[in-house]
Amino acid sequence: MAVVIDEAFFSSLAGLEREKHLSNSEIAWFVVGYDPKPGGWTLVPREVVFTKLDASVKSLTGGAPLSKERFEEQLRVKLGTTAPSHPLADRK
Repeated sequence: MAVVIDEAFFSSLAGLEREKHLSNSEIAWFVVGYDPKPGGWTLVPREVVFTKLDASVKSLTGGAPLSKERFEEQLRVKLGTTAPSHPLADRK
């Protein structure tokens, strides 16, 4: 199985055990990054990581999730924007 994953999400995987060789693995993770370019972003390969399925499942389910608010704030910081206003946000 092949999975394309961004480096930020990949780095959050808890204790992912790697295999040294493709022949011993069940999943190949193609880790990519985003590099800025004029007018947008470029998807850039960073590394390929080989793992077993069981190790991947444990790693994916072992992390601590972010709150929605924290996730959105980190996303805004990375994108360099402020929170959008919503017409219902000022209602009480």
